[in-house]
Amino acid sequence: VVPAMVRGLERIGSGSGTPEDLRREVVKRLLVLWEGVSNVRVVWGPTAVETLIRAICSTACCPHASTHMRLRLGRSMLNSLNKVNVIRSMGDICAYPDADSQMQALCLEAAERMLGEWERCEQQDEERKIALLKSLGQAAANTALDASAAPVQLMRQNVLAALFQGLREGIHEVQRPLALLRDCPDIAKEQRNEIAERLGRAYGLMRIKGS
Repeated sequence: VVPAMVRGLERIGSGSGTPEDLRREVVKRLLVLWEGVSNVRVVWGPTAVETLIRAICSTACCPHASTHMRLRLGRSMLNSLNKVNVIRSMGDICAYPDADSQMQALCLEAAERMLGEWERCEQQDEERKIALLKSLGQAAANTALDASAAPVQLMRQNVLAALFQGLREGIHEVQRPLALLRDCPDIAKEQRNEIAERLGRAYGLMRIKGS
């Protein structure tokens, strides 16, 4: 019953025809549910929790949601990066092309936290390491970020360093996030060339879009 209820909230929250006031109420309800679940005041099964995370992500990434809604939903999950599905959802939210300065701040904060999680990740926790690298690549490739801002440039350099480390460790799933950055027009040409060269050595991929 609980997953079905949450899926209903997701459809309303992300629906194109949902009135603004109703979407706002859905966002409030999702935030209340997530606060209870994430703080273990409410105990749900894994399927219900996964459904709730997906509903929060879908609503946050809905083009009809306001920036304020997107921020509240995204920030609500920042303290739960121990969950793989939360990491994946943060990648989707941080990849959303919202140029608002507060969304850029959220993206930078999320990337910093995920980089910290990557550095502390246990060697055997492969699924979580892959999720972190993929989401970091999504965040860094977001063209809505201010490419001239020093914090954005530093974040992208740090993400690239983590992805290159993953490549050295033989994590094949790093190919996709590296390709996103290779094809991102906001990345410096020298960095794109380096990405293409490393991908070429590893996978035989040398094309640079727009070069």
